[in-house]
Amino acid sequence: MNLLDLVERARTIFDSVYNGMVIADEKGRVVFVNKANERITGITAGQAVGRLVTDVVPGTMLLHVLQSGRELTGIQTTVGDKAVISNIMPIRDGGRVIGAISVFQDLTEMMNLADSLAEAENTIEHLSRKLSRIQDCPDPPFIGKNPEMQRVYQLAAKTAGVDSTVLICGESGTGKEVLARFIHSRSPRAARPFIAVNSAAIPENLMESELFGYDEGAFTGARRGGRKGYFELAEGGTLFLDEIAETAPALQAKLLRVLQTREIIRVGGTRWQKADVRIIAATNRDLARAIDEKLFRADLYYRLSVVNLHLPPLRNRLEDLPALAETLLERIARRLKKDAPSLSPEALEALMNYHFPGNVRELENILEQGTVMAEKGRIEARDLPAYVTGRTGSEPAEGLTLNFSHFPTMAGIEREVISQARRKFATRKEICAALKISRATLYRKLRRHGMA
Repeated sequence: MNLLDLVERARTIFDSVYNGMVIADEKGRVVFVNKANERITGITAGQAVGRLVTDVVPGTMLLHVLQSGRELTGIQTTVGDKAVISNIMPIRDGGRVIGAISVFQDLTEMMNLADSLAEAENTIEHLSRKLSRIQDCPDPPFIGKNPEMQRVYQLAAKTAGVDSTVLICGESGTGKEVLARFIHSRSPRAARPFIAVNSAAIPENLMESELFGYDEGAFTGARRGGRKGYFELAEGGTLFLDEIAETAPALQAKLLRVLQTREIIRVGGTRWQKADVRIIAATNRDLARAIDEKLFRADLYYRLSVVNLHLPPLRNRLEDLPALAETLLERIARRLKKDAPSLSPEALEALMNYHFPGNVRELENILEQGTVMAEKGRIEARDLPAYVTGRTGSEPAEGLTLNFSHFPTMAGIEREVISQARRKFATRKEICAALKISRATLYRKLRRHGMA
């Protein structure tokens, strides 16, 4: 078999291969390089063919393969200013080595592709994590006829049509993110991303890079090529900053500048870029008090609260509870793949007499327990947590309140501890201090128990 004849027959195939390719005869002279070789190395066929392969690529191991007759894989070589990784194999005619072929990839190109893939995966992860939290909500997003809630809904609907910054206030569990998603869904930005960021869940030293991204080399461990932050991921859409009161003072100043200029700069970067993002912020804190205590900037507050929406606690609109419970039971049943149970009059009365420090989120958790415990498609008072039926309208007692007719699991005890801590304390910081755990641990446990 003639090596040149073999090359001519396969030339079209070799030229269509994405990886670079060099073929040398038994004397080590180049007889063929494919088109990808020129793309990767900058060396044309005219510059290479007919020359000793070591003159073209001084560090090549191709001559070694010709002499030994054994293939080599994963060999790293430098061609010009390019680092490549090669697999080199002998070409045989019967038992005689008549040449060798080196197939190689540009390491820089591979790393860039890997980084691009990692960036894409990171973006998908961010978006899927946020989008997966979207739950079907009624239209309007809040059930009931409570006049205060109706006013909030009407103002939110009007706000959706403009690009004003919105501040949503209300206790934990009242539905601030639900309202923010409603505003986004009715806005001209509805087709673009909605990115929700919990300011209290991200460590202070990472918050700036998470929001604004970073450039390559910004700090030790920074990803090659840098990384987009939430502002860039939300481009054209809405960025929801939950628990905005937990933002560190230094970062508050940078957020103020973004709201003033609509420009951002990555950590370690030198180039300002436009940020076409609508900001909706939320807090369960009294920001006026935080301003008085020098914990929150007054100028940032005024920038955020162009439109100020205040969600009332569930205990102030208990007339909405029966309709709200019915809707939540249907949602819970779909998630658990069960038929939606009904509430017995006694169970409904117990709920109406309870004060719900955890608001709608707590109601949903209570109803989920009732759905799990219910028999014959009906939730009885005994299926509800003891603190709902046993201490009507008062705070749960210190310590655990567990129904030992069904002995609890460790996971159940942990969930109950966290539930009671959330009812007792107003902020995540206080919960972490009481339970002696970090914020990262708290959020991991909340996600594990479906309480995030």
